[in-house]
Amino acid sequence: MFDRVERAVAELKAAVAELDPSVVYAPDAARLLELFAQGERICTAGRVLLAPRAQESGVWRAEGYTSAAAWMAAKTGGSMSAAFSTLDAACRMADLPATEAALRAGKLSSAQLYDVTAAASASPAAEDHLLRTAALRPLSGLRQECQRVRAAARRDESAVDARIHRSRYLRRFADADGAFCFSGRTTNEAGAGLWAAVEAEADVLFEAARGEARREATEAYMLDALINLVTGRAGGASPKAVNVMVDHAAWARGHTNEGEVCEIAGVGPIPVASAQAMAGDAFVKVLVSDGTDIQRVAHVGRSIPAHIRSALIARDTRCVVPGCEVTKGLEIDHWQIPYCEGGPSELWNLCRICHRHHYEKTHCGAILAGGPGAWTWTPPPMAQGLSPPSSA
Repeated sequence: MFDRVERAVAELKAAVAELDPSVVYAPDAARLLELFAQGERICTAGRVLLAPRAQESGVWRAEGYTSAAAWMAAKTGGSMSAAFSTLDAACRMADLPATEAALRAGKLSSAQLYDVTAAASASPAAEDHLLRTAALRPLSGLRQECQRVRAAARRDESAVDARIHRSRYLRRFADADGAFCFSGRTTNEAGAGLWAAVEAEADVLFEAARGEARREATEAYMLDALINLVTGRAGGASPKAVNVMVDHAAWARGHTNEGEVCEIAGVGPIPVASAQAMAGDAFVKVLVSDGTDIQRVAHVGRSIPAHIRSALIARDTRCVVPGCEVTKGLEIDHWQIPYCEGGPSELWNLCRICHRHHYEKTHCGAILAGGPGAWTWTPPPMAQGLSPPSSA
């Protein structure tokens, strides 16, 4: 075993030492990048599988470290939190054979592994579903699904929410450039209210900048908006509505069961009790998934009825094109029957899609099909070489 691993590491070292990206044919560069990524995942598998055994060995103690995690952090050049996560994932994986098989096959990164093992340990029946999600969606999408699984598996949602509330914080620190940085933690309910206010002010700043022919990243406007709100310089924009999607059965019962949803659109799960408490807020829209038959409401005009728009925002929190995680500036498309052909403004005929994919579908021959939960995307012919106009 030692000889095989040492030879493999030596071969990789030699390959990287000789690598000159400037002379690599572009398609080959893309393929090589994928191979190196697979190699990285294989190495992660070996590290995770060996972590518990290395902890048992006591080598870390003999070398003067206070814990196995501290020893691992020093050997890998990583953080203590990453080392603890590795040990936790390795322990949980003992009861998750499908996850271990996927790890050994090089199909999981360390970040994916940590999220899958944490969620699948809470709900073992969801293991296969989470592995499929990891294969099909980016890390952000996987984490969202893991959040849902863990929330549905909780038997005391309010206690978990209370624990998160007790551990809330706001911290400041400086980065390598000496810039003022900060991070925080709170419940999804509190965070959604904050985010809605920031987004509303950011929209005001964006419109002002567009009027002056200026364009910056969305994140820049969000920070400026937060500073304006905290310092009292905000323009007075009303907070955006917070959309809460909850299954009717969970609403009536008072808590979710596996497979049910109670979450703030685009933010994450919350206890049903919190959703019920929020229902009276003027800036909160609670959408009970089978309590209001909005699918039967049609509108002959192009404008979207308010309750259908709310349901659409809650359902399509990001661009519906598989693999696209864009959440800002989404456009509404009559995806089955185009509006110009008399397509109705009903929920079944609407979706939210990013500007680029909307342009490609409308003008370049791309095809969107499948529907909610089963979306498929056929890209436009590459020969057209068209790109969407700037939205600045």
